[in-house]
Amino acid sequence: MIPWGDDIPVRRFPVVTVTLIAAAVAAALLGADLWPLVLGGVFLWLFGPSVEDAMGRAWFVAFAALGGGAAAALDPSAAGAGVVAAVLGGYVLLYPRAHVVTLTLVPGWMTVTRVPALAVLVLWLPLQALAAGLEPAPLAGLGVGLLTVRLLARSVQRDYERAPAY
Repeated sequence: MIPWGDDIPVRRFPVVTVTLIAAAVAAALLGADLWPLVLGGVFLWLFGPSVEDAMGRAWFVAFAALGGGAAAALDPSAAGAGVVAAVLGGYVLLYPRAHVVTLTLVPGWMTVTRVPALAVLVLWLPLQALAAGLEPAPLAGLGVGLLTVRLLARSVQRDYERAPAY
């Protein structure tokens, strides 16, 4: 499965999310491990735009800084993972019934499928453990995301709120 987006429409281009991904790529040129970069970039691209859209750019910057700061307080090298974890925590609370659109490739067959976003988010923890070990720093970012998202998200998609549960 190759994920490429979620089913929550965004109202504006995710400038902050793209900037965060670009900063992570720049950090990779300075010697960061490739696997955590790819993993973080994919998860940030999938879920960041919807959280950024719900908060607005300025609040999203503050939200990302809080998540990254919480992780960096435990391990300075884990700030990026803390940002991604905060976004994932925020997304879970804002859009628990969302879906991720994926391209599913099976030999001789290809299709576009929708997978519950919650299932994809649950995969983050073991993938994070494989990529960098199960460290407490990203979990601190996750906690910050869970605790602060409702305070900062002002414009959650109303059509999503009316969508049926899956």
